[in-house]
Amino acid sequence: MKFRAIQFAYRKIEPSTSEEKISALRKKIYELFEEYEKVKSNESNASSSNVSLLPPQQISYTDDEQVLDTFDEYVDYLSQNASANGKSELDLYLEEGNLDPKFHEKLDVLAY
Repeated sequence: MKFRAIQFAYRKIEPSTSEEKISALRKKIYELFEEYEKVKSNESNASSSNVSLLPPQQISYTDDEQVLDTFDEYVDYLSQNASANGKSELDLYLEEGNLDPKFHEKLDVLAY
């Protein structure tokens, strides 16, 4: 439910400062995400520098590996397009539609 549940709760608790608190929370989430991206990028660079790549003709794939490899390429393609639009993975996630609570009455994110 992302920020809508938080907005609702903050407005119920303290309407006069709710927007301020939501803005501060949003800022903190983006800071955390930036740190996550830095760590992820460093790990990716470290692991790729340790891998010796074979020319494509020397690699043999099973059918399942080819499907997974193609899917990975597709995911990379999507993330490149997302970043080309100036949107991070976090932006895209926050823009996704919300779950309808009527259909998820017993949703327990922590238990999931």
